Amino acid sequence: MAKFIMVTGGVASSLGKGTFCASIGMLLKEHGYKVTIEKFDPYLCIDPGNLSIKEHGEVFILHDGARCDLDLGHYERFIDEELPNEAETTSGMIYQHVIDKERRGDYLGKTVQIIPHVTNEIKQRIYNAAKKTDADIVITEIGGTVGDIEGLPYLEAIRQVKKEVGDNDVIYVHLTLLPFLSSSSELKTKPTQHSVKELRGIGIQPDILICRTQQDISSAMKEKIAMFCDVDVEAIIENKTVRSVYEVPISLNNQNLDKVILNKLKLPMTPINLESWNQMLYRVYNPKRTVKVGLVGRYANCADAYLSVIEALKHAGSAQSVAIEIEQINPADITEEKVFSCQGLVMAGPNDDSVSDSEMNAVALMRNSRIPFLGIGFGFCAAAMEFGRNQCSLSPRSIILHDNKAKIGTYACKTTTGRNNTSKAYGQNILVFERQFRNCEFARNCSNDFEKNGMLITATSPDFKTVEIIELMDHPFFVATMAHPEFSSRPNRPHQLFTVFVRAMTGDE
Repeated sequence: MAKFIMVTGGVASSLGKGTFCASIGMLLKEHGYKVTIEKFDPYLCIDPGNLSIKEHGEVFILHDGARCDLDLGHYERFIDEELPNEAETTSGMIYQHVIDKERRGDYLGKTVQIIPHVTNEIKQRIYNAAKKTDADIVITEIGGTVGDIEGLPYLEAIRQVKKEVGDNDVIYVHLTLLPFLSSSSELKTKPTQHSVKELRGIGIQPDILICRTQQDISSAMKEKIAMFCDVDVEAIIENKTVRSVYEVPISLNNQNLDKVILNKLKLPMTPINLESWNQMLYRVYNPKRTVKVGLVGRYANCADAYLSVIEALKHAGSAQSVAIEIEQINPADITEEKVFSCQGLVMAGPNDDSVSDSEMNAVALMRNSRIPFLGIGFGFCAAAMEFGRNQCSLSPRSIILHDNKAKIGTYACKTTTGRNNTSKAYGQNILVFERQFRNCEFARNCSNDFEKNGMLITATSPDFKTVEIIELMDHPFFVATMAHPEFSSRPNRPHQLFTVFVRAMTGDE
């Protein structure tokens, strides 16, 4: 029988529920428990992949092709598990499913209502997460904040879960804010008290409070919060801002949060070994050198548009005790001065055949600089079109072709032979499985022109019909891949393509 941890948020959005869920998932997994994490988002959009990157950040791609909120990336990076497409559910999905069932007559003419039909669908998805993954512990994040009208069905559903599965099998964790008022130089607990009151009014008594703060929380303040919110003092956990998100699990463990959770769920307090995670953090905080990477893309003004790429660069850097300094650059704003201020250049984004002249000009400038370059997704398209236009005298529109059969999810490709950077990363004649997010292809009939002018085809699909990776022969490091390897990079297991890219920047072979 699985145990369930329900995570809600209050006072303000963007407090870091996703990172928190990922962190406790990591701790519980290190205790030896099988963990899965899921997220419910209250918005009516059916496909999170259609949401604006400018508003919501990157679209994270799961191995089975689901397009998800970037929080799923946090989950996978921390617990090092491939999540199924059911790991994210929106209200749009819920309501569509309920309406489809009503249209088929599944409800036998009964009046379809929020309670019980919508709440039953939510509960079923929570239970299915446990069944499909055979998890010991299911962590469920409810998006939004307590008090949002669209989130009420989810709160009612998770209230009912405890009634159905038992008091010892469900706990409620509430993440809230303790704002610091500079005028009085003190933290304020009243917003937290009101948030908990709102939650209790719905019928949910939190078992654990996670207090997001910029300041240390005193013992007296914890006792005050415990008294007014009816929560055990040891279950009042400080979630202070740290330098790296990967420090959050260590901070929570130092406060015995994992022990509190296991005690409340009546699970054995098995040993935990965080040595490798602490070693990774030591390398993050004690780098031997720093390199600057120019991250070039059309969403440069959106901080989270390239979140997984940034994290993958940091993973590869920390593994080699190298700090990665990122400067996001819009292709239209790129200059020689900006290029030559960097030790490496990355161009990324969802694959797109609508590459502009300014973006191709940016690639030309980067290619001629001979600074290590890594193109990912959109970066492949831009690199191929620029090279074809300027080095092969081909029409850019004849190089990257729109394909109505989108590739989303994990697909295989095979590396070629030869001493090149692709082989350094993957090996020669190796079958590689990478996540894809594209609806365009490299025109295979351009291959001969490319290779005659020094652009090698270093990976193709297993049937040789599509080109997956290209690499400039007479260049220290100029590699572009159609795939999105950033989605499978992990803090303690950096992706090998990013690893060789970092080595090219530092000169370490």
